Amino acid sequence: GYLQIRNNRFKVYMTKSPGSINYQGMINAEFKSVSAKTLKNAWGLVKSALSDAGCTVPTVRLPQVPDKEIPFLQPEEIPVFCEAVSGDIAEIALLLELHGMRRSEVKGLDWKDVNLKQGTIRIHSSRVQNKDGDFVTKDTNKNRSSSRTIPIMIPQLREALEKVENKSGPVVTISENAMLTHAKWACERMEITVVGNHGLRHSFASLGYHLGLSVRQLMELGGWADYNTMQKIYIRLAQSAKDSAPEQIKALRDIRSAWGKMLDYDSRTCWERLDVPEMNATHYYDAIGSFCHGWTSGPAWQLPAWVVGVKPLEDGFRSVEIAPNLDTLDYAEATVPTPHGEITARVERDIADFKLYLDLPQGIEHCTVKWADRTQTILGGGKYVLSSADTV
Repeated sequence: GYLQIRNNRFKVYMTKSPGSINYQGMINAEFKSVSAKTLKNAWGLVKSALSDAGCTVPTVRLPQVPDKEIPFLQPEEIPVFCEAVSGDIAEIALLLELHGMRRSEVKGLDWKDVNLKQGTIRIHSSRVQNKDGDFVTKDTNKNRSSSRTIPIMIPQLREALEKVENKSGPVVTISENAMLTHAKWACERMEITVVGNHGLRHSFASLGYHLGLSVRQLMELGGWADYNTMQKIYIRLAQSAKDSAPEQIKALRDIRSAWGKMLDYDSRTCWERLDVPEMNATHYYDAIGSFCHGWTSGPAWQLPAWVVGVKPLEDGFRSVEIAPNLDTLDYAEATVPTPHGEITARVERDIADFKLYLDLPQGIEHCTVKWADRTQTILGGGKYVLSSADTV
């Protein structure tokens, strides 16, 4: 990257004295032949070089880099895609990308880093182009977080790896162009969203978000270093989830994403701000504001009301409704204060059904329990155990 910028960007200015350059003019001239992103990257290197040399870094106006919408597979399309590439020469390569691996990491993967017994893949090298345009394997990755060990999460990938007879040298030997071509062929044949190599990496992140993984977990599995990149580019909730998921599920996923970050930092309180960048100890306070703030205490109400589903149907809680919605949770429990005493409710996943352990205080006259496909009625306080499989 450095050599390409040095050799190809700002050519007219590379031999000039730093103090004699009209930097805004240099930027404007370069923008006539390169994209805004390329220009931003090139100027970033020039800024670093000027700073390291002790020169004054000028302020310049850069063109805005447009957001690039890269197509990705919807969660329900991923099994279809996996079926489409089964037995294909690119099967292993494309399933590795669906595990969040970059194309260069897939090409740099060696059999010695695949542990089929433990079901893990160690990622620490990549195959990239050098200054002469030749592909070479680097022993170090893009950044520190890129070096990681991930579980083999798709059984089909493990089966495909086990079938390979010669387990030495590079795992993937087909070209990058073949990887791209076969990914698009599979999508077109199955009439699903057409994605490229990077689109499969986006698909991994979006599926992880859809399944409720925290941002920190996704960053670790996918090797992302920048929290803002993760939030702005890779965490794009699938359109199907936006359109069809009930408000309860949307709320739970938003809580996992925003408040899950607080738990990632072992916080015991709710921070003032949710839109905080990846942090280190030097700027905690500026990024977060107050470490304990009422503005972000919403889940204290949302989790009992939308996940466990406890809500009053009449003033004073004379009549209540309980409509559990666990999404991907195994259980949820809440204690809700009322004028009659506390309601305690615990919902547990029971194979294909759900169980509700309920303690209603005396004074509550009527309780409606709403499951996905049926409704049950309770009259009066007491302790109850109900199942979503029970007849009405």
